[in-house]
Amino acid sequence: MKKLLILLLSGVTISMYAQKATVDTISISDKVFIEQADGYFHVRVDEETIHNSPHVDVAKSLYGKAAGLNVFQGTGSSASNVSSLSLHGHRPLIVVDGYIRDLVNIVPSEIESVTLLKDAASAALYGVRGGNGIVFVKTKRGREQGLHITANYQIGMNTQFRSPVFANSYDYALSLNEALRMDGLSPKYGEQELDAFRTGKYPYAYPNVDWWNEVYNNLALNHRLDLTFEGGNKRFRYYVVADYMHDTGFLKKLSDDKRYYGRFTDSRLGIRGNIDAKISRSTDFKLGLVGKISEDNQPAFGDFYNILYRTPASAFPIRHEDGIYGGSLIYGADNPYALVASTGNHRNTYATMLADADLIQGLDFIAKGLSAELGVSFDYFGKMYDKAAKTYRYEELVPSFESGTLVTMPHYYGKDSETLNHSHGVMSIYMRTMFQGRLKYHLDINRHVFDIAAVYDQQAYISSGRNKSAKRQAIMLSAAYN
Repeated sequence: MKKLLILLLSGVTISMYAQKATVDTISISDKVFIEQADGYFHVRVDEETIHNSPHVDVAKSLYGKAAGLNVFQGTGSSASNVSSLSLHGHRPLIVVDGYIRDLVNIVPSEIESVTLLKDAASAALYGVRGGNGIVFVKTKRGREQGLHITANYQIGMNTQFRSPVFANSYDYALSLNEALRMDGLSPKYGEQELDAFRTGKYPYAYPNVDWWNEVYNNLALNHRLDLTFEGGNKRFRYYVVADYMHDTGFLKKLSDDKRYYGRFTDSRLGIRGNIDAKISRSTDFKLGLVGKISEDNQPAFGDFYNILYRTPASAFPIRHEDGIYGGSLIYGADNPYALVASTGNHRNTYATMLADADLIQGLDFIAKGLSAELGVSFDYFGKMYDKAAKTYRYEELVPSFESGTLVTMPHYYGKDSETLNHSHGVMSIYMRTMFQGRLKYHLDINRHVFDIAAVYDQQAYISSGRNKSAKRQAIMLSAAYN
């Protein structure tokens, strides 16, 4: 790879390259595609590899598909478990159909190919922003054929790969006594109390609760349905895909209150339409429209996992004999079961609209291989929330053995909500517009290929809040020879 000239000055990028751009090798034997376009070589992952992936997040389908491409998994439920990409240790630019966008707005049934580009090619096409490499996503377009309809349904089953094992109340009590002795302190539990934990004779005063298995299922389901419609003729082609996904988390349905749904769920509905029209022999028009709405739901509690890990099996029962939730002065109202069943829910709704249009005009009447392109896009993202909240009463039994007889003294805290409190509002609004003009010249003389391009690129960002708007302008000139 020889670099003849690079000049970066006040947002203007002028670059010239000789020989071939660096190419990564895809690590799957029968899915390797190395193609040449715009004077550069690209590595492409085909649609079958992406579409056969069981992952909700498209980025996860790229695990192990290309040398140097690392995929870092997120955490939590499917709504927040979004992966990030790294190409040779750097964060690449994500480009969808020529526009800078995010992979979270793409579903597998929309993708035709994913192309990895780095070094000379990426820098030439996107200047300094492409210096870390580019992941190009090309969505499917219509073909010259009659109306063709496909339907696909997929069901997935998630299991707990490695769940923690917590100590039972008897082992916990023994360990706590041992820790106190080693600190020179008196043990907390006597022999009668240890025996009560071991035998389960007094389940309300000396409980043994497996909190993890009380609130979690071992199996969670994911459902996905997509319908595609494609067809067209020489002058007009279309491709439309409608995709629906519903994912349930591992939390059990513990509440009988029909006013809210206290489980982790993730539902998404999206429609993409790609249209290609040939206005004249030298003029092409492309239009892409995407509309998506998604909703994730969860119980209204806060940091549930830390509460689950710090609540021992012996802390209190799920409910006492009188039906009141268990709790204590030490652990407060943090009853893991009650947090799922009786705190309400928090629901986020996301609306996304993406639109882009390209006009390509051949200028062969001026010079063979000369063309001009105009591209414009508008992206809108909105996030709203709806929250239902309630509180619950809880009880603590303070047990003791007097002359071998169990004596308990109940204490009550908190109160049951008389009404369900509601709140809702808009959390964020984000809009992004892009305009790009390109003048390209392609010359092929025997085995010598020249590609020259002049690009003007402008992007504007508007976000809710004060002083959050931004605009970026760039002029790029590139020349490539192979």
